[in-house]
Amino acid sequence: MNIFYSEVDKNLQTELRARGKSFQIRDNNALNYMLSKIANVEITAYETTSSKSEVVATLGGNTVRGGRYMPTGPDGYLMSGRMYEQRELKFNDTTGKVDLITNPKEDRSTRTGPYITAVNVSIGDHSMGLLNKASFNATIPNPDRDLDEFEEAWMRPGRYARIEIVYPETAIASGAATNGLLTKLVIPNREKLKNLYPDWNILELEQEIREMRRFVFEGLITQFDFSYNKDGAVEATINLTGTSNVYTNLSMYINPANSDPADTTATAPIVPATSSREFYGILYNRFEELIGQFKKADPAAPKLTKFLIPYIDKNLPSPQATDHFILKGEQFPAVTKIKRSNSGTSIIHTPVASSTNDTRYITLGALIQHINSYVLTKLPGAQIICTDVECFSVYYPLMVSSNPNEILFLPKDLNIEGNPSLRIGRQNDHNVYGDLVYYHDVLKQLTDNSVNTDVLKQQGLWKEWPGVYEKSPDDAGKLYPSRIFINLETIETLINNLSQKNTLSFSVGKFIELLCNKITLASGNAINLTLVTYPYDTSKLYLTDSKFVRTPADTSKVIAFSVPMFANHPHGTIVEDFQFSAKLPESAKNLSYVLNSNANISEEDIAPYLNFMYNGKNVDAVNKILAQYNAQHVDAAQKLRDAKQKFGRSPNVPTVQAELSLALKRYIQYPTSDIKNSNLLTAPLFPFTVNFTISGINGFRYGDVLTFDGLPEKYRVNTVFSIISISHTVSNTGEWKTQITCIQRPSIE
Repeated sequence: MNIFYSEVDKNLQTELRARGKSFQIRDNNALNYMLSKIANVEITAYETTSSKSEVVATLGGNTVRGGRYMPTGPDGYLMSGRMYEQRELKFNDTTGKVDLITNPKEDRSTRTGPYITAVNVSIGDHSMGLLNKASFNATIPNPDRDLDEFEEAWMRPGRYARIEIVYPETAIASGAATNGLLTKLVIPNREKLKNLYPDWNILELEQEIREMRRFVFEGLITQFDFSYNKDGAVEATINLTGTSNVYTNLSMYINPANSDPADTTATAPIVPATSSREFYGILYNRFEELIGQFKKADPAAPKLTKFLIPYIDKNLPSPQATDHFILKGEQFPAVTKIKRSNSGTSIIHTPVASSTNDTRYITLGALIQHINSYVLTKLPGAQIICTDVECFSVYYPLMVSSNPNEILFLPKDLNIEGNPSLRIGRQNDHNVYGDLVYYHDVLKQLTDNSVNTDVLKQQGLWKEWPGVYEKSPDDAGKLYPSRIFINLETIETLINNLSQKNTLSFSVGKFIELLCNKITLASGNAINLTLVTYPYDTSKLYLTDSKFVRTPADTSKVIAFSVPMFANHPHGTIVEDFQFSAKLPESAKNLSYVLNSNANISEEDIAPYLNFMYNGKNVDAVNKILAQYNAQHVDAAQKLRDAKQKFGRSPNVPTVQAELSLALKRYIQYPTSDIKNSNLLTAPLFPFTVNFTISGINGFRYGDVLTFDGLPEKYRVNTVFSIISISHTVSNTGEWKTQITCIQRPSIE
């Protein structure tokens, strides 16, 4: 699934076009839409962090259609003699306890109960630093009667609340064409996700979010304030943060109830699961426990010195995951460098010493599952989705890790020992550095009858390693971030550094951020993993690569939706306000001069300028740029090959590693000889933004791509605008507005 380059829902497109034409057609659907689009808002507070828990209080919705909100009737606010119970706590001298005392009191205020005056909700692309936030304003006309109860219900940081904005059923311009519903949501790989996360009710989720006339936000109250007006009424503002954005602040300290001791079949814990090391300690002990189980399962297994086996979470006894693995053993044996000349003679070079440490790695997918099982259980329903079912990165043929001691990219076919011709053919693989190959023999031990894989499979202790990437013969493919291996020592270092700072730093979000920074650096900025709210379920976070748009082999089409705007659009207009702005960095402003020099220009700098060039009429200038780009690619690829060879001869020299890192970054900036294909791979963002406002509607997602016929041609050819933020506001008159913010990027079609 690609959430950063997606197509607007087909039924939503139909509804928006019908809205645009409603001012021209004036049929029943159009009139109903124009006359009945007044929104109601209901906000509910709950006892626990779930909308299925006990309701504490409700504002708006049906509550304002009767009782104290009507002028007449038994409880009408204009009626005299209305009584209510005032509650207070009083200490009982006899029992030594506190009792709740209720006293009847007459309400003489002739004022209504509390009501909502404004709502503001913002859903954003977290990879752009935007979070899910909401706020609402409420008026308490009679604070003497209602302020205590209001404060108890709503002025409680950490309280779970649900905001629901609803239009009448008649406020659907498309009528029976859509029935007011988005197309039947089909979450990609639903069955696989259900196996990986059995407690996730995906079917119920799919039905909840389809209504275009209804928008729901769920989150935790994080801040509030109130003030008195001159007439004695109280104005209160309550701020909420989206559920998924809250639990990244959870401490990495583990609930003692979830701190399982080491398995009795294994040796005593080597790393104590206590203090700030408890997260790492439990992980380490589970690692050794699985190795012990593996050795016990087959008599031949204890002879092994290297292990590449499944990571099995105790909370998922029958794992379906193909990205949960652990790796243990020597990274590479001693290597003797041999140079073969044309005459067939060989010159023996200085050998590289073996990696003597017993290194341990775990895949990112398994590590995130460990966090889900031992940390996020402190908040019911909290979960981070990180799986090879949905999370992908771009495959680059020459890519390696610039720091394999910390972050390792391990392909599937590792056994190239003793086959020089195969070694030459695989010299560009992700774990190959010249003659030095990380874990090139680890599969050999497990495929040459050293162990009984059938017996291990029966016990759930064996799975074939699928490799960090998949590719076709023409080098088109994709890489799976959840299959990236991370050194346990790197994890321990991050945990210890965070725990020594302060409690706020020692959080799930900060740990994952620093870990992802390691992966970004090791990949030469090719992979940028970030936590975002899962598009279909705002209670969950999704760890995904914001740089992945689509692989060259992907033939699916994502057609940008042309937003109806201005009178000459074939579908009329839905846009009430439109803004377009550009903020070019200094490097881009001066790019026309720099291109003629020998300076190193990054792909991020060159892309905006090239986009203008593509839409210009100067053919010679465009061809010159294309030739320059091809030359930059050839140079970057050769320098990376040289840097990998040098690293293979001296893998533990910091300056050599730094050279490899720089060469890798430059190669990622110029990954192909064709700038158009490079734009497809890297999908850079251009510094042009669009903001527009329409009548309220549910169904847009960040990542949906749009075009605007009202813009000049240069902003419509070869580019699209990708949604990065959706905001909903409701005024005190029931006007629901939806504001969309977009940023420009190349079209991949």
